[in-house]
Amino acid sequence: MKATKHNLTTGAAIAAVFFATGASAGQLMQSNSSRAGPYVSISGGGVFADDSEFTGPLGQTEFEYDTGYTISGALGYRLPTRIFGFIQPRVEIEVGYIDADIDGSNLVFTGGGETIGDQSAVTLYLNSYADLRFSDNQRLVPYIGGGAGAAFLDFDASQAFSGGSLGPIASADETVFAGHAAVGATYELTDRLELFGEGRYFRFSNVDVAFSGPTTTRDDGRIDGYTASAGVRWRF
Repeated sequence: MKATKHNLTTGAAIAAVFFATGASAGQLMQSNSSRAGPYVSISGGGVFADDSEFTGPLGQTEFEYDTGYTISGALGYRLPTRIFGFIQPRVEIEVGYIDADIDGSNLVFTGGGETIGDQSAVTLYLNSYADLRFSDNQRLVPYIGGGAGAAFLDFDASQAFSGGSLGPIASADETVFAGHAAVGATYELTDRLELFGEGRYFRFSNVDVAFSGPTTTRDDGRIDGYTASAGVRWRF
């Protein structure tokens, strides 16, 4: 399952970049300025993070997450090109924020209680998408794509004991590699105003978590999961 998610992210990102760079075969490309040009977008939605696994002083540690939220904004450009007559590439720079509360772990302490905390990140992506446009009059336009960049991650997990005290478990405050694969659809309300919905699989790699204790224990792992969002896009 882990390999499948990794292949999905890598494959979608490579395919989208391939489309956006034009496939290098001139005979496959057609000039078409319909809906082309720069745009801005803003979106928001829910985060459904998978359990994350790290190896700490008590062995393998799994952290669970509540449903979180994400918001993002992007500046992009839709190319005046159609590949194979229906694939219209676009590229964008996206800045986002993602947050999900930690709501449990597999750790058991003599003082009881529960594991709580938060993981959040500011993300910066270079995205590439392929709009599947079969007609200039098409209003509902599906798309696929992906992106790669960096996540400025803040991770903090603690144990809230029954007596009311709080004990630190693990933390991370670092910049890590981030990637995502996406599928979505755009509905064109006017020639310039668009609504869109998008689902993503995201992954933050090489997360270096420091476990608290008499001596600090560190382990590299990943944080991944899915997002579902909706937004609005304005084309200049």
